[in-house]
Amino acid sequence: MLVSVCGTSQLHSNRAKRLDSGDAGELAEMLEFLDGWLGGDADCLGASVRRFVGSDGYGVAQLRMDLQRFVFLLGGSDGGVLFGEDVDY
Repeated sequence: MLVSVCGTSQLHSNRAKRLDSGDAGELAEMLEFLDGWLGGDADCLGASVRRFVGSDGYGVAQLRMDLQRFVFLLGGSDGGVLFGEDVDY
């Protein structure tokens, strides 16, 4: 696939990219940090997310679940939140 970036063209492969386990752990920690931040002030941040998205169809709760899904996929959690663990979103 050819993608234009700032007026230049770059060739992007459809092959899977590998992520070092240390980098994956750090990324998972950052995603968990963002999830916690969103959960700490969901009312105020919810209005901001709605303005950014442009509709009420995707809010803080959905964003937090997406963050937790990525944490799980990176190996940073057991997926309990995704597979039935009670969470107050």
